[in-house]
Amino acid sequence: MALTPLAFAAFSAGALFVMNEAANTSLATYVAAWWMFVLIFGAALLAPCMALSIVGATSLGRWPRGGRAIAATGLILTSAVALLFSSSCVIDSLSEQPDPNDLRWLAQLPIHGAALFTAPFLMLVAGNMHAMRALWATRRPAE
Repeated sequence: MALTPLAFAAFSAGALFVMNEAANTSLATYVAAWWMFVLIFGAALLAPCMALSIVGATSLGRWPRGGRAIAATGLILTSAVALLFSSSCVIDSLSEQPDPNDLRWLAQLPIHGAALFTAPFLMLVAGNMHAMRALWATRRPAE
């Protein structure tokens, strides 16, 4: 689960390249552009969370309680960042239409585009919660 954002960034970069050539101004291109923008600039938030998850997972054998706590912290922070990304897109899509002369880095998505944008991040949150349940459900021998 820790490396899922990296795989998603690689997938969306390829998808953006293909869709930019095939469907120049479609909703899918705008959604992929949002994904790339958020993942590139959000890497500063996601990288430490992924590092915490990996460090916690690798230390489970030596230090079970501490490893679980570190991995859980990384999973919770990754989920919080994913929810932040999702909420920023939904808030932007529900806001007023921007001034046509206003320069924006990204197109304003309609609400169904925002739903498409948030779907992978919500799946990431669901996967993190499943990993958290599996992480704390395993019984370790007494330390």
